[in-house]
Amino acid sequence: MKLELPSTLPYKEIVFSDLPYLPLMLQFPFEEMLSEARSMLERFVDHREYEGGVSGWKALVLHGIAAEMTQGYEKYGIPAERQSEYYRWTEIADACPVTRNYFQSDFPGDSFGRIRFMLLRPGGVIPWHADYPGRSLASITLALNHPPGCDFLFNTPRGHVKVPFQAGKGFALNLSYPHQVVNLGTEDRFHMIVHVLRSSHAYRELIVRSHQAEMGRTEPSFVRQWTGNE
Repeated sequence: MKLELPSTLPYKEIVFSDLPYLPLMLQFPFEEMLSEARSMLERFVDHREYEGGVSGWKALVLHGIAAEMTQGYEKYGIPAERQSEYYRWTEIADACPVTRNYFQSDFPGDSFGRIRFMLLRPGGVIPWHADYPGRSLASITLALNHPPGCDFLFNTPRGHVKVPFQAGKGFALNLSYPHQVVNLGTEDRFHMIVHVLRSSHAYRELIVRSHQAEMGRTEPSFVRQWTGNE
């Protein structure tokens, strides 16, 4: 059944709002995906190591330009209008069949940019930075695990906001806000970052349904509080 989008909260108003994060109504086989990520540990490469203060941040590409080319297309001299020509499933995806099948069969999207395993080692730090200028819930992060001592913080005009990650939960993140990630624990932290190249109807429905669910919760909701409805 096609979801009727409420006129007060269409997809674009949600995505291009100042909301720091949106919990997503997603289910994914996070335990099996975590096992596959761990099996690829020796293939992970340093990510954005040239940026000051970064330590213990590593990545591996399942869908993108190449397995070890973990950054955006612009870093490799590829024009924005041609980026889709370079994206493909890498050999890492071939070695991680559960993860690949989830994105090909179950994730509500059919046009991907980069899909990456992201690793933050114990003691690792991703220092404060913002990824783009305009407010947008443009990045999807799936937590395969989230060990004790790991925190993801936004710095917003209203103060610091902690994203309530836990294993098996997905979020749309507004990475235009400065954000910092730390792993002060003793275990590797594995997440996935998913870039949807073009939003399908199913993806737009996911965003709207997730927002509606947050607004309709009987228990306290960060989204409802942020929008002044709590």
